[in-house]
Amino acid sequence: MPDVIEPPAKLSPPIQSAVIDDTSGAHKTVWSAYYQNVADQISGVWGALQTIRKGVTDGSEATAGHLGEYLTASGSAGLTNNATVTVASLTLPAGDWDVTGGVTFTISGAASSHYAVGIDGVFGTEIIATIPTGSGTWRLPAGTVRRNVTADTAVTLVALAGFSSGTVSAAGTIQARRMR
Repeated sequence: MPDVIEPPAKLSPPIQSAVIDDTSGAHKTVWSAYYQNVADQISGVWGALQTIRKGVTDGSEATAGHLGEYLTASGSAGLTNNATVTVASLTLPAGDWDVTGGVTFTISGAASSHYAVGIDGVFGTEIIATIPTGSGTWRLPAGTVRRNVTADTAVTLVALAGFSSGTVSAAGTIQARRMR
């Protein structure tokens, strides 16, 4: 797939003289060549656009700056009761991105009441835990959010847990895909 589609060179139609005496057919030949050149350029641009629209079919990754570019980051953190913590951070280059993620909470001897996961500190509906007191793991996804940025911008995956005893830690991944 081409990195950049260069615009075709500007074509100027053949100059028409005031007197047309085309007994040799030169005038017709010049205009035929001009129209063929225009048709070839339109065909080339159309072919390149079709390639971009279809995307890749060979299993390769979209390159930086192209539609479909995919970024990901992972991290972990310990939580304190009802305090928002950043689990993972990702820097997005300029563009229009769909960002999502998810967190796995690891609970050890905790009496838990609620958990939440979000992108950039914006939580979706807070989840009221139905996990019994004790230990275990629980996975909670963050909703998808759109980030349309004009310069490098950090986005974060955040988590929150309400618990009265024991410990809770979080491990998660944040992903972004360039949408346009």
